Amino acid sequence: MASKLDQIKAHLEYKHMRLEKVNTVLKTEFFGIDKAINQVCANIRPWYILADFQERPMVVNIWGLTGVGKTSLIKRIMELLDMRDSVYHFDMGNSDKNSHSNILNIQKIFKDEDMKQPSVALILDEFQLARTLDNNLCETDEEKTRIIWELLDTGYIAPSEVDHKSSKGLDFSKSIVFIIGNLDDAYHMVNNFSSDVSADIYYAMSLKITLPEIKSALFKLFRKEQVSRLGNTHIIFPALSKQAYKEIIATELSKLKDTLALYSGIQFIMDATLEELIYNEGVFPSQGARPVFTTVNTLVKSHIPNIIYEVLQQKKSITSIELKVENSKIIVYYKSNKSVVAVKQIALYLPMENLRKNTYDDLQAIVAVHESGHAILSAILLKHVPEHVHSKSTENCFGFVLALPPCNFHYRKDIINYVAMYLGGLAAEELIFGKEYVTSGSSSDINKATVFLTNMYKISGLGEYTLRYDSDFSKSPFYHDFAFVEQEMKQMMEKALALAKKTLESEMKLLVVLSEYLCHHPQIEKAQLEALITKHKVTKDDLISDFSNLYYRNKLQAKVNQYKLEEEVTRSVTTLKRITT
Repeated sequence: MASKLDQIKAHLEYKHMRLEKVNTVLKTEFFGIDKAINQVCANIRPWYILADFQERPMVVNIWGLTGVGKTSLIKRIMELLDMRDSVYHFDMGNSDKNSHSNILNIQKIFKDEDMKQPSVALILDEFQLARTLDNNLCETDEEKTRIIWELLDTGYIAPSEVDHKSSKGLDFSKSIVFIIGNLDDAYHMVNNFSSDVSADIYYAMSLKITLPEIKSALFKLFRKEQVSRLGNTHIIFPALSKQAYKEIIATELSKLKDTLALYSGIQFIMDATLEELIYNEGVFPSQGARPVFTTVNTLVKSHIPNIIYEVLQQKKSITSIELKVENSKIIVYYKSNKSVVAVKQIALYLPMENLRKNTYDDLQAIVAVHESGHAILSAILLKHVPEHVHSKSTENCFGFVLALPPCNFHYRKDIINYVAMYLGGLAAEELIFGKEYVTSGSSSDINKATVFLTNMYKISGLGEYTLRYDSDFSKSPFYHDFAFVEQEMKQMMEKALALAKKTLESEMKLLVVLSEYLCHHPQIEKAQLEALITKHKVTKDDLISDFSNLYYRNKLQAKVNQYKLEEEVTRSVTTLKRITT
């Protein structure tokens, strides 16, 4: 008996230690997702060590932006555990009936004679594409989804579900199933493809995504009982931070240097300017690491053959090659020991850098004034300093202000301030250039202001009448007479525009100073912007950094204290009456 227990102990300790080593290795290969790595390894452990005790498959859900390493991480874990042959990858978006990555072909992959409750890892990738509800929340009828839900529920797929000719079903009760996908309704930044937004902002936003938000997004894609079958193990991958991108770039260049040294016997030195260039050209925060890898190929690897060929043209023996970036060119220094014996220049095509360059033209001046208006009204009326302001952008919008919502609710008093902020660009243009020279660049701002007022007045009931309005007369029980509420919205737009002009007129010096800065610089970051606003603003109100406890909690506590005081007075009066009688 003791010998049996010793064997079990040794087995458990071996697998536990091996998984810990895998965890350590993963953190040297994947960057910015340490917490997610810990969670994945922790959830794999019961299956990896004691799969025989499972009565149904273990289901682990992994959600995140594209390119953050979700699928790669799982495959690498299995490789490090020497279980590469036990991993089966299915693409839920694959409709090719002959493809092994189509889950409808699962019977062809797993032969009957091999199926004795195997302990395998199944990856169901791009799982959001297996949705069973359309955009109107109506059910769709997909053959492959029936297989999926049987698999997730019991692990057993009946013969009729996979192959009518087969006499045996498939039993995956001892397996682990990784559900991997992207949820746009949870990761709201996914539709912003700008390379100008700081990766750290998306990273911070992604850290706030909660399990209820994940499930809420799933309920828009799947029926409630199907979401239930996914279980409660949901690992939320963050967006990659700026530091994570830098580590990815440094690692890619380090691997390249090692490969080149092994191939040529020459030491390659990559200057920090090269890493900075790759970051500026290759990082699109909502798209993950893939654009970075292709940028390394384009800017560096594609030039390596010519760089090495130049070595053969030199009379002296080349011992090292150093690469630097200067003036949109890679400068290659060929060295013999420490002496430079040749220099080569490689001109680069840098589309992102070209788009960000100052143009010093009318358009940049217009955008500088316009975006300054938004930024100043955000700070003065909403007490909230934007994360950054751009007068030059890689996007078609020319410029933009990134101001993250300071809190996740709106109240009636602040409606006019938000609308004024949306109309701040229009107001600023009129004040600086004159009404006759206001441009057409405010169309999206007017649209945002109108949508905001529609939500506040027609949906949230924050207008004069507490009603919900709807345009669908046949199906909706809501109020349909729009005349009054739309007149109310029109009046609010006029009042808000007047407030925007009045506020900017009083802050004219600040408007001119910020506009002048953005007329000569493509952007300004939050710290510098806050310092500039604090220095030049006329209003005495302080800027606010923490909006979590400004009014409502204190108001409630004041009411609580008031009633406690009244109760205490009542008790004192009652006691006094009792004593006097």
